[in-house]
Amino acid sequence: MKIVVAICIGFVFETVVLAQRHVDFEFGIRTGVPITKPLSRVSTGFRDGIPCCGILTESFPRTLIVGPTAGIVIRDRVQVEVEALYRPLRLSMDSASLDSPSSSVTRTRGSLWDFPLVANYRFFSGAVRPYGGGGLVLATWESGTQENRYITTAGTELRNSFDIGGRDWFPAYIINAGVEWNSRHLAIRPEVRYSHWEGRPFRWNRHPNQLEFFIGFSLRASFE
Repeated sequence: MKIVVAICIGFVFETVVLAQRHVDFEFGIRTGVPITKPLSRVSTGFRDGIPCCGILTESFPRTLIVGPTAGIVIRDRVQVEVEALYRPLRLSMDSASLDSPSSSVTRTRGSLWDFPLVANYRFFSGAVRPYGGGGLVLATWESGTQENRYITTAGTELRNSFDIGGRDWFPAYIINAGVEWNSRHLAIRPEVRYSHWEGRPFRWNRHPNQLEFFIGFSLRASFE
């Protein structure tokens, strides 16, 4: 991962240094939805090949993703963009015992932020152009509240809640492709994005392979 980070950062600096004649600065907003679920998993305990012990169900529903973006377009070809993407944190974990009446329920509510750095190459010329590229999620940050409810074998219910928070550095790779429509001062970019997560969670594991649909709107200022 460190080698990939160094290559991406080196590419960004090199393209900026080589941009002698024409640089466009962009500021905008990006919104989208997951195509695949961030997390959906059911696991059952086994003993001697027979289901036993308990069933654990984990779920993170599809939620709207939105956030600001800032970037540059170099020589009308290479676009480098930094994003701050927010989604509600809605995590649930339910555990039930198969050989006793005990069970537990965990609900997490809060905010989840991803900070991607993406470089794209735009093909051809004209008002409508395909593009493709990739990058890294530089960091992920979460905050919120976790609530726990536990029912003991005697039927007693116990509850507690506490605040959570944390961050992770360089947790994912990105590959994306889309189509850009642009006028003199506005660019609209619908795209499909694939991300591969490294599996270093705060309190939960994302599915390692994520597919999402985004559309971005950017205002552009040109400097010759």
